[in-house]
Amino acid sequence: MFDRGHLDHLALAAASPDAFERLRRRLVERGASTGSIDDLGSFHSLWFDDPDGMRVELTVIVDGTLRGIHEPRPLFAAAR
Repeated sequence: MFDRGHLDHLALAAASPDAFERLRRRLVERGASTGSIDDLGSFHSLWFDDPDGMRVELTVIVDGTLRGIHEPRPLFAAAR
C-alpha cells in the first residue's frame, strides 16, 4: 500500500513547539532521526523513518498566519 507512488510521505503535526521538541528528542534517542530541523518560514519540520522504513515528516506551525513560507533552510538554533 505504501510503495513509492502517488503517496510520497506522511506528515504529522505537533500540537505545540514543546510537543515538537519532546517528539524530536524521542526520535533521536531511538535512532529514527538525526534531529535536524528545517525552517520553512511559517513552520518547522524534521524527518524520521518509521519502523517499516517509510519517511515521515513531523511539523510544527510557528506562524499561524502561514505567511512567509519559503524553501527549507536548516534551523541551526534548534540543534541542541
